[in-house]
Amino acid sequence: MTKRRAWLTVSAFLLFLSVAVAFGGALGNGFVFDDQQYVLGNPLVKDGLSWSSAQGAFSSLYAANWHPVTWLSHQVDVSLFGLAPAGHHGVNLLLHAANALLLLVVLARLTGSPWKSLIVALLFSVHPLRVESVAWVAERKDLLSGFFFLLTLGAYGEWLKRPSPKRKVRLIVAFALGLASKPMLVTLPFLFLLLDYWPLSRLPAWTFVALRRLVAEKIPLFALACASAAITVIAQNRGGAVSSLEHHSLATRLLNAPAAYFGYVQQTFFPVDLAVFYPHREGWPLLRDALAGAALLLVVSTLVLKLRRTRPAALVGWCWFLGMLVPVLGLVQVGDQAAADRYTYLPQIGLFVFLIFPLAYRRWSRPLRMASGALAITVVVILAAVSRSDVRFWRSDETLFSRAAAVTDRNWLANFNLALALSAAGKKDEARRRLDEAIVLGPDVAKLRLILGRFLEREGKAEEAAASYREALRLDPRSPEILGRLGNVLSDLGRSEEALIRYRQALEAAPERPNLQYDLAVELLRLGRIEEAEAPLRAVIRLSPNFAPAWNNLGIIAASKGNQREAAEQFSRALAIDPANEDARANLLKARSLRQP
Repeated sequence: MTKRRAWLTVSAFLLFLSVAVAFGGALGNGFVFDDQQYVLGNPLVKDGLSWSSAQGAFSSLYAANWHPVTWLSHQVDVSLFGLAPAGHHGVNLLLHAANALLLLVVLARLTGSPWKSLIVALLFSVHPLRVESVAWVAERKDLLSGFFFLLTLGAYGEWLKRPSPKRKVRLIVAFALGLASKPMLVTLPFLFLLLDYWPLSRLPAWTFVALRRLVAEKIPLFALACASAAITVIAQNRGGAVSSLEHHSLATRLLNAPAAYFGYVQQTFFPVDLAVFYPHREGWPLLRDALAGAALLLVVSTLVLKLRRTRPAALVGWCWFLGMLVPVLGLVQVGDQAAADRYTYLPQIGLFVFLIFPLAYRRWSRPLRMASGALAITVVVILAAVSRSDVRFWRSDETLFSRAAAVTDRNWLANFNLALALSAAGKKDEARRRLDEAIVLGPDVAKLRLILGRFLEREGKAEEAAASYREALRLDPRSPEILGRLGNVLSDLGRSEEALIRYRQALEAAPERPNLQYDLAVELLRLGRIEEAEAPLRAVIRLSPNFAPAWNNLGIIAASKGNQREAAEQFSRALAIDPANEDARANLLKARSLRQP
């Protein structure tokens, strides 16, 4: 075994051991929070991998996103492990460990500095900001996009060393797979321009001619990034995920950007009181952190520009960190969070490069090098210990949101989700207290009235839930979620005609939501309006081909028309997707018997 291979083997063992120590506790955790939407209740995923579900992964904008590679990954997990959480968590652990090793290999090849690359990889592998991405099954997209991001970096380096069409295709394919895992990689072509400056030394001077040549060779990558951004905007707008200026003002968004940068840097050095959700702040707390962030950006950016000739790694690492965070700073607000730990999964690599690579330790004395190595090991051990402790908070919704409510101020979403968890555990009084606190704290009255309605539904108080939804609808008349929930409650109360009106209004706002199409179809079938029910059921199949109840109901429609052959085909399709569907089985037997002469 060569010295280099031995070093890589030992380093790989060290990285995998670090990941196992820091995050191994996740294997005992359950599904939490959005895992219900992404896995357990996801019609694209919950039945595992099949030809129809794979097609649906590419054609659907489910959950206001287009990331088919992520859906395929979850489908494979369900096929292998069912809905037992340990297997899903185990895949997350393996992916993160693989990413740490890939980071080491790619960074060492690009920079020629294996020891500094190892330190960066170790810091990346165990930092507590990784807990959210690794311990949360729904964040598989971070790990997959990180995997293809690092493969793309490696492919870029290989293509530059030995240019060929084959290597260029590998580069483009790796990037496309990364975008299809999570669109946050849209900034990667710009990162390549930074790497061209350092460590690749392809941009000795920032001249127009030099830049034009380097940009021109990356046009296919920029085109893919633009296409991904366009699809993401369409998906998030159709899914109602983009917040309006009424919910988060332009001033709040502009102040939140430097405040978020400041928070991410602060959490890098002091990763304490981390939470699954950080609510937007107002007034002096927001202004204070925004001013601190602006000062930090100004001072550090000025410093790295002055040192760009002697310490180019500082400039590249700092711009890597700043640039990759741009899509998630909240200037276009998606969701309600002011910041999120998961957003740092790839940007923080740049920050570590900024901190580690400018160090010229080869000129240091032997005692100083040994002391620096001991310090690095100590930091890694401390970070791993903090991560190991934080992983336990992801065991259940109750532990996760109890933690978030305890370490953040005015966290309405944490209190709401804690209320739901407590209610499910039978702790009704504590659950209602938390819900009332969420309503008091929440900035979005319409959303909180929706939340209250959902809670009242769980309590079996349908009339009160309908009243809460109507109040929410008065404040946000075009919300597809509110309209859909109100339609469901009206249906339960036997007010079918009113329910149909609400379902149709919801579909006007969000026609790509299969659950709304299905609810409309079921209500029409309940009223005996069979002809009208067929169109929304066809829409469900188009949006979610692996949804067995839709196939079953299409079979019922075909049977009602006397077409028993087609009905049998539809019932068979439903059973192939869901063999436990007894309604489809009974309907199939009846259709076959009616076909007999």
